[in-house]
Amino acid sequence: SSGLSVFLGEGFGRMCLSLLESRCLFQVQANPSIMASTSKTEWKRQLGQLLQQICDIWQQFSEGTTDEDSLIAKVTPLEVERDRLRYLLSDSEKSKPVADPASAVKTLEAAWGIEYKDPSSNTRRLHDHLKKCYDLWTDPKEQFYAPYFAVFQSSGHGKSRLLSQLCTSHKIPHLYICFRPAKSTGYPLRTSELADFLTISPSQKKWDAVLSVVLDLFCTSQKDDSSESTSPFEKWESFKRTVSNGLESTICSKARLLVLDPRDIDIVQVPADSTSLPFLFVIDEARELVTAADEFGRSSFRMLRRSLSSYKKGIFAILIDTLASIANFTPTLENDPSLRAVTCNKLFSPFHLVVTVDIFSQPPATLTADDIKEELKPPNLVTKGRILWASTILGKKRANLSAVEKLARVTDEQLLAGADAYDWQSIVGLAATKLVGGRSEWSVDTLSRVTCLSVLSARAQVSIVPTSDSSSVSVGSHLAT
Repeated sequence: SSGLSVFLGEGFGRMCLSLLESRCLFQVQANPSIMASTSKTEWKRQLGQLLQQICDIWQQFSEGTTDEDSLIAKVTPLEVERDRLRYLLSDSEKSKPVADPASAVKTLEAAWGIEYKDPSSNTRRLHDHLKKCYDLWTDPKEQFYAPYFAVFQSSGHGKSRLLSQLCTSHKIPHLYICFRPAKSTGYPLRTSELADFLTISPSQKKWDAVLSVVLDLFCTSQKDDSSESTSPFEKWESFKRTVSNGLESTICSKARLLVLDPRDIDIVQVPADSTSLPFLFVIDEARELVTAADEFGRSSFRMLRRSLSSYKKGIFAILIDTLASIANFTPTLENDPSLRAVTCNKLFSPFHLVVTVDIFSQPPATLTADDIKEELKPPNLVTKGRILWASTILGKKRANLSAVEKLARVTDEQLLAGADAYDWQSIVGLAATKLVGGRSEWSVDTLSRVTCLSVLSARAQVSIVPTSDSSSVSVGSHLAT
């Protein structure tokens, strides 16, 4: 047994786990009282058979009756189906593919496409912070744990759009991965294939494989001399459009093969000089990485950080999330159990104060009583506070402009002034949906304690502090600030 374990390495562990899972599933199947539904019973039966097949193939490989290429060819499709069944059977929220309310998604998608406003120079400040952190990471005199920092702000203030604008305006090649829960009313939507691959049965080797595959694809894109694009960003964007099966599917397929390979995964050398910015991994809704853990309790965030630390130049990561969960990604050194040498490793400071409040609002310099009444009317009120509200109306309005109106260059102020009762009610509906956690239908009896507290906080100025267990959920899913 020990000799076989050395020969197969991680594969032997997976083979034993497959056999154990298949036996447990067949025992559960024999007790009908455990099963909640016919569909779950069938999924468990299929999963048990798949695990047994995978175990048999590994056994053939260990006995020398099949070669490595045949092993990969046989096991890969089985493991894809295995992960799908595990996804369906999981009791966690992320595993239930419940779509966002269609109207909310369509509305937010339209809001994403409006012209970007940046009077507070958020993009420039973020670019400068990234450049500073990357220079420190590549400086051999400095000792940092891993090349990443967090961007945080409450929901609806434009964090994701800011990162998109940063990469576009400064031409930074990047990969965007969103771990947004399936029930969320946020946008952009979850990048399901990559997010599921990394959080369902997470492992260090999966993260190593994804980083290696992405960077290898990026290096391949830079060798394309036939493209008219010249910058690394343009070559990468052009390459992504030519991937036949889609970038996500290609990354996952190649990563699965690397995970199956018992050999160590290579560290890809990314071409980068001292003056260029790195290839950027943008991780949205990063709190999911803290909750997704392997059988030993190691979080996906810890695995990501360890994978990133292997690269001394050429890449960097930015994690996006809400204010209450920031301590998960930038804990104090004394409280971080994964740092072995507190005295020599440092963490990069987060980027905060994404200033977007009231950027659509243009009140008079001196307010009279009549001015205040005017500011409280729906067309003006919607421009106050979070950028989400005004941008949502503008997105819908601009999507429905006629050709003549587009040529006339209708301003944002004119579009907002033309908002009618229907537009106002749609914003109220969107806010209510997000306030109760993305539920399109609800009643008072079905609201949780955290939801009720979040609704109350919108009227009673409830303070949100990181020490509260409810803070992360309130800020991330219920619009608390």
